[in-house]
Amino acid sequence: MDSGSPVSASSADTASESENPGAFGTGASGPVLSLTPSLSNETGEVPAAPYSRRASRTIHIGNYVDGGLVRRESNCDLMKNLGDAGSSAGDGTGVDTKLLEKDADSRVNQKAGKSCDQSDAATLGNKIKLQQDEQAAYGGCQQKRGTEPFDDVLTLVQGQIQKAAVFMRIDPEVFEILRHPKNQITINFPVKLGSGALKMFTGFRVQHNDLLGPCKGGLRFHPEVGMEDAIALAQWMTIKCSLQDLPFGGAKGGLSLDVKDFSKEELEEISRSFCRGLYPYIGNNKDIPAPDVGTNAQVMDWMMDEYNKVSGSASITTCNMKSVFTGKSLECGGSECREEATGRGVALCIREWAKINGFDLKGKTYILQGFGNVGSHTAAILSTYGMVLIGVGDHTGYLYSREGFNVFKLKAFVEEHRTLQGYSRDLEGFGIQKIASRKEFFGIPCDVVIPAALQLQILEEEAAALDCKLVVEAANGPISGPAEDILERKQICIIPDILANSGGVVVSYYEWIQNKQDWFWGEDHVRTKLTEKMTETYQKVHQLSQVRKCSLRMASYVYALGRLEKVYRKRGKFR
Repeated sequence: MDSGSPVSASSADTASESENPGAFGTGASGPVLSLTPSLSNETGEVPAAPYSRRASRTIHIGNYVDGGLVRRESNCDLMKNLGDAGSSAGDGTGVDTKLLEKDADSRVNQKAGKSCDQSDAATLGNKIKLQQDEQAAYGGCQQKRGTEPFDDVLTLVQGQIQKAAVFMRIDPEVFEILRHPKNQITINFPVKLGSGALKMFTGFRVQHNDLLGPCKGGLRFHPEVGMEDAIALAQWMTIKCSLQDLPFGGAKGGLSLDVKDFSKEELEEISRSFCRGLYPYIGNNKDIPAPDVGTNAQVMDWMMDEYNKVSGSASITTCNMKSVFTGKSLECGGSECREEATGRGVALCIREWAKINGFDLKGKTYILQGFGNVGSHTAAILSTYGMVLIGVGDHTGYLYSREGFNVFKLKAFVEEHRTLQGYSRDLEGFGIQKIASRKEFFGIPCDVVIPAALQLQILEEEAAALDCKLVVEAANGPISGPAEDILERKQICIIPDILANSGGVVVSYYEWIQNKQDWFWGEDHVRTKLTEKMTETYQKVHQLSQVRKCSLRMASYVYALGRLEKVYRKRGKFR
């Protein structure tokens, strides 16, 4: 998001370190504390909709992990834990699949009360029975894409985690923990508007997991903010942070409102009031919010200032106070490159994919759904690689140009008008064709497709129409489960969201570090560190996918869940 006044989420571009409506009741100001544990399923089965929409003002307190930082494992140590004890084709380093399979079989046999030697002599039928028993331990047989309705983002992320858990045979107890958020915080508060009327607002924060460190995730202002989506997005944040070897867990939250309906002064008071409600639950070593859809650096600046007032701090220059929020303006302790971070990370993933596959990006074409913060920065960087944008769209419609768009003219237009509506041939000097539907847009023949808007945009119809080599998930969860099955059959590669759009949280981590240590890194330094980090992470995911003979999404989950499982084992899981 830009550093000006809060912008509308109607551009449908997720600029978060990353929306279905939720139903909330209203009542007295402030949250009510309940010791009721988070939702669970005593039968061990994964329901089609694991979490129902909630109207209660409660805080669900988990009892399975304390807060606090733990020592981060190095990439080398973790790869060894995942089976990095041999060589693979290519550079001579990699994971020994035999050792990996043996280790996994050993864990299954131990759970079944058998030794490794007994397992080696087991019949094929016994092995199948063990696999069935293990699937049951993960909440029953996994949902089969194409037969189950993946019609919401929470079902999507739960299905992805479960599929990975079965694939890698993760400890079922660890899996059970990761299925549920640790805390669900709901806050009701009143604000006097400019008209003199009093209006009640409902805000919330989901803290999914703090095993690796303080929770981290965005705050969004959007009329369709819902608790279920926040749970899903918080789970993805936990996975992203683990994948990037960051000392963070996942969180997400927001307010159900349309920023277009309020003045700047009203939005400031709403933001400050929300911060006062969140105050007991956030902190630089507890939970660190950031901008998301409908919020920006200005909102973070207001909230940081209010947090300082409530805490009694006299100055925004206090290191511990600055590090409670990331995504701030540079004047208030923000980091260079934060606004471009997610888009740059997307572009870097495309570049690494092209290098590995011997694919020259110069002159190659792509289409982009969503042209807000993430989409516009992605396009600007891809233009430096010589790629040509031939299709672009947002919530106002879709446009096609055979010759290619001038990305910088397009970016300037959207910055002024907030949408693509009205962008015509007069601004480009040649014909621009309007595309009638989302399906037709995604059917444009090109080399790369980049969904950078909202979740669940590529469903079965769109997947069947896709004519490309690569899909890059700049948005969170843009591809449904059945659609992904279709893309796999069409041999279209997918760079998953938890990898592709994780550049935002990486630079948020850099901002947090700078604030805590009272440092300031220059623009070139931050870009260099982000490039190195995204390149390193992409390469380790690619290597693991080659060894495990799985997709990039599965490899990303295997690495991230493997890191979490290892830390749980070291810490004694529930102690």
